[in-house]
Amino acid sequence: MEFNITPDSLENVKKAAKSSIPKFKISGKIHRNTCMINNPFTGEIKVEEAESEIDSVELQLVRVETVSESLAGGGNEEMTTEKTEVSGERKRVLLLGTKLT
Repeated sequence: MEFNITPDSLENVKKAAKSSIPKFKISGKIHRNTCMINNPFTGEIKVEEAESEIDSVELQLVRVETVSESLAGGGNEEMTTEKTEVSGERKRVLLLGTKLT
């Protein structure tokens, strides 16, 4: 699963605050989008553009569970989705290589 992150793609950031975020573009790939808890979570990340120096990147892993429930009498199903932050902490990834300025 490939991804791109830019200031415009950030969620839960007010529009007024987005204009003060330095421009950047990060791309990457997650090797598996489903992973057994005892297997490593692996992928790649590349900082393609950065207006300011980036010292580290924090990854927030979120477990998403979707359950379908049959509604009484109608045969219809209702989908319920729950998102939970994995282990309650964020993981910091050090960027190795040339510093971007």
